[in-house]
Amino acid sequence: MRSISQEQVKGRSNPGTINRKQRTKRGQAGLEMMAFIAFIMIAFSIAYIAISSKTIAAMESKSNEDARWISDRVASEINAAIAEGQGYSKTFKLPDNIQNSNYTITIERGAVFVDWQGKSVASNVIVNNVTGNFTYGWNTVENFGGIIFAN
Repeated sequence: MRSISQEQVKGRSNPGTINRKQRTKRGQAGLEMMAFIAFIMIAFSIAYIAISSKTIAAMESKSNEDARWISDRVASEINAAIAEGQGYSKTFKLPDNIQNSNYTITIERGAVFVDWQGKSVASNVIVNNVTGNFTYGWNTVENFGGIIFAN
């Protein structure tokens, strides 16, 4: 068995306590860890904002494309009915929504307008007057004596 001298005992404080230098190191390490975590959270937040804005822009672009497709499709069907003449009839289907938003179709001043979420797109038609209206789902366009009827 080894014995401990008085000098060795004097140099030691109570073995269960932590001296001031050790406490400072632990405190500094804790602050560094919190700063690192805060930095990582800020970096992730910036990345999230950037990705979110790109996603929103892509969704808006897609909804504009969908609305343009709908207006072009309706205009194409009206123009085909005029070009084909008396007795033309065709049934076609339009999407139920534009990116989960309802839309309306109006025909005025020689154009087909598709309106949704406060936005609008238009496509030209070669006739000013169409009787009836177009809506989502199945639609029928007919030419009776040069007059275009919808649904």
